[in-house]
Amino acid sequence: MNLELTAEQHKIQEQHREFTEGVIIPSAVEWDRIADYPRPLFEQAAEAGLTNRIVPVRHGGRGLSVLDATIGNEELGYGCTGISTALTINELGLLPLLLAGSEDQQAAWLPGILADREVVSFCVTEPEAGSDVAALQTTAVRQGDRWVLNGTKLWITGGNAAAWLAVFAVTDPDQGHEGLSCFFVRADAPGMVCGAPIAKMGQRAAPAVRIEFQDCAVPECHMLGSRGSGFLTIMQTFDTSRPLLCAQAVGLARRARDEAVAYAGRRRAFGQTISRFQGVGFMLADMDIRVAAGRGLVRHAAWLRDQGAGNTREAAIAKAYCGEAAMASATDAVQVFGGIGYSADQPVEKLMRDAKIFQIYEGTTQIQQQIIVRELYRS
Repeated sequence: MNLELTAEQHKIQEQHREFTEGVIIPSAVEWDRIADYPRPLFEQAAEAGLTNRIVPVRHGGRGLSVLDATIGNEELGYGCTGISTALTINELGLLPLLLAGSEDQQAAWLPGILADREVVSFCVTEPEAGSDVAALQTTAVRQGDRWVLNGTKLWITGGNAAAWLAVFAVTDPDQGHEGLSCFFVRADAPGMVCGAPIAKMGQRAAPAVRIEFQDCAVPECHMLGSRGSGFLTIMQTFDTSRPLLCAQAVGLARRARDEAVAYAGRRRAFGQTISRFQGVGFMLADMDIRVAAGRGLVRHAAWLRDQGAGNTREAAIAKAYCGEAAMASATDAVQVFGGIGYSADQPVEKLMRDAKIFQIYEGTTQIQQQIIVRELYRS
């Protein structure tokens, strides 16, 4: 793994940085207030080539590697992780199609999704099944050449803006995790009911919704992969999506560091800037350590994925570390700001709210630790 960015990767980084500085940062506070999907920003990002980046060129995407996409995601996350999550949502929602879909399925759906700038959401989580994806209760029952879905999905990011859903359901109840299958479902399919956005602490520009399937019929040809392969598809999806997600957490941690460094360098107390106090200085140093360490973990996990090597352990390590690092650095930034940091007028308040979810979604920190222990004994 080459630690130096190539000339092309520097271009990718700069392109995402310019979009962040020109579009995301100026609008972040307003979209946090609106708390709905930022469709105008998605359109701008699509125009700039910043959506669907990992989709192969033959299907209309940019064909970026996972590593290249993480370089871009760090820049987007620096501006606002709610907006960055919303803009890159397809790189989670489309992964089941890219990983498990046939070439015919990809050729049938991907060009239209990209041309029409459609949103695709990933539907796994349920009211009674979060990290334990093998406990899903949504069912798919075969009736002739169709599968009929019934059940409830929860915390579906971008579900209220989606045109397509990658839905995981139980097709063989007696087979445990081998009884799950994946379906690519139109969001306007009869029997699919989308609720209003859930009121959230942070990342409000990436709305999450409840989705009900009530006798929702899906054609047989919309099953991705073979019957019973859904659990494997979920795990393969997370091995790719976790580095992409964690890169945004690194971006948030970097923003927290920069805000804290700037404030501590101008705020004076007892005749000197507060950065000169060891207690504050050590907090700033820890923030810098977290950024460097998190970036290294993310890029290594992404690089392994690009090489076709197993990266389950490395992706879990990155997810566990970067989620905690983002939260710790955002909290420390508020502490450096002191009382004013508790004000909604300051960017660090939003950073702290946005950071918390990184410890939870796509597998909690504790789930990542379980994965790491399992992989240690497996190896």
